[in-house]
Amino acid sequence: MKIFVQANSIRPLLRILCAQDIVKCQDVNTLFRSQTLASKIIYEQMKFLGHQYLVISLKPVIDMVGYVE
Repeated sequence: MKIFVQANSIRPLLRILCAQDIVKCQDVNTLFRSQTLASKIIYEQMKFLGHQYLVISLKPVIDMVGYVE
């Protein structure tokens, strides 16, 4: 997944995989709940990008709180 992110080709890959999941889906309520490749890649991408986001957005605040004490 990280290779596709670095190569800027994660979006086309996810588009294809999600389109396949949507076509195969029999019930809208269970869409992306199964362990398909698309849902696994989305999960890993959220962990990867979410961690970076949290570090960038929360680290200054945490450092400031730690400095005050």
